[in-house]
Amino acid sequence: TVNGALLKKGPGMLIITNRSTNVDNLNGKSVVVSNGTLVLGPNRTDTAGHIRVETNTIFRMFNDNFIANSSIIQVNGGLFDAYGRSDTIAYFTGGGVLTNMNGIINMNGAVSTYYFDGLIHGAGSFYLQNAGGFFQPRAASPFGGDMVVTPGGGLILTNNTILTNAVIAINTNNALVLMNDTAWTFGGLGGAGALGMTNTAGATINLTLGNNNSSNASFMGALTGGGSLTKVGSGSTGEAIGVGSIEG
Repeated sequence: TVNGALLKKGPGMLIITNRSTNVDNLNGKSVVVSNGTLVLGPNRTDTAGHIRVETNTIFRMFNDNFIANSSIIQVNGGLFDAYGRSDTIAYFTGGGVLTNMNGIINMNGAVSTYYFDGLIHGAGSFYLQNAGGFFQPRAASPFGGDMVVTPGGGLILTNNTILTNAVIAINTNNALVLMNDTAWTFGGLGGAGALGMTNTAGATINLTLGNNNSSNASFMGALTGGGSLTKVGSGSTGEAIGVGSIEG
């Protein structure tokens, strides 16, 4: 460790387990990967603090709930690999690659808006429960999992190339903000919150669902403000139930 942080230097892979006696307890300490690959776990019970992944490096999780809930994950051109594990963090930032194959990542950072400019891969789930803040991914990504907006969280999409294969589940009203474009495509739509069928410029939108061919999401909210809804692909988008409607 250097100045209270764990710094991974040099090429190759370093795996830190509970038997890595030369590594102090990491509770609250920052982790920086400046070269090579760092794998934290298995069998560690401490929780890391903020994590920074530099260009051409890899940080890989090997335990659930290893990262502190207040941790900011800064991916500066490297790869953050959740490796199918589940955890709660504050939020992601940077412009590298984020992989969540089949785990659950909760983001609860209490900031107004936080941006991620890198690629998102995998079929896992992200839960946006960020105390009133909005997550704004800004790159076209192949992510095909679930982006779930819970009460207190929000999702901003700047253009219609972002998250086109993902299932967007909104569980609070007006939590999904669609900017600029009028034609939007997602893998599916779920949740029980209301979605206004207009973009931030006030133009009505055309919404296409089923792009990932496998979604079975059910939307129980209301689609308001006009626009149109189109089903594509071989999967099922479920039914609009209860107050589910298209108004306008």
